[in-house]
Amino acid sequence: MADNSPGAWHTNMTNFDLALVRSVYSEACEMARTLGKDNEAWYWRKMLNEWPGFALDKDNALMIAKDLPYSHSHRHFSHLMAIFPLGLLDLQNGNHDKKTIEASLVELEKAGTSAWCGYSYAWLGNLYARAGRGEEAATALRTFTTCFCLPNSFHVNGDQSHTGKSNFTYRPFTLEGNFACASGVQEMLLQSQDGVIRVFPAVPDSWKNIAFRNFNAPGVPFSSQR
Repeated sequence: MADNSPGAWHTNMTNFDLALVRSVYSEACEMARTLGKDNEAWYWRKMLNEWPGFALDKDNALMIAKDLPYSHSHRHFSHLMAIFPLGLLDLQNGNHDKKTIEASLVELEKAGTSAWCGYSYAWLGNLYARAGRGEEAATALRTFTTCFCLPNSFHVNGDQSHTGKSNFTYRPFTLEGNFACASGVQEMLLQSQDGVIRVFPAVPDSWKNIAFRNFNAPGVPFSSQR
């Protein structure tokens, strides 16, 4: 939020960095266990347990860092990496994770969209999909495609509809928004971040006739997907 000022350098561990660290140790542990290297799996799990939990505010929402809540509109949702794409926090893990996911989305909504770019809406679509909120996911992705893309499909960051979806109305072309939008659609159709395949986990009621084929489910052995 502080952009290129000294305030952008945090003295406390950020949830962004912590999510990446915890993901590395979790994946290393899982890889070792899959390879039958139990001693290595134990080591990585021990190292993981030495890291703190995520910084949460009084409402159980993810903060940027300890004592630094997400309170102002910003184009990046890096503090929510533990929800998407890393899946460290997941609805299937129980009520604690569910409360954190829902509270974090509430804080995101309260801060508003004034400083968002198009890819923010695409990212939001993925977050809503992980929360099982298909209607909101579809709305976010629809806003991305209709307000932040040119007729040739190029994502241009700013709100080309000038309907107040963002204060940014410029048009620098970037690719990540399109990729994130495609990811959002896939997250609505298929999820497997906890090793269990879920078909149509976040589909709006208005989608009456849908299908997909040849999707792979990450985290699930390929032989189990046939």
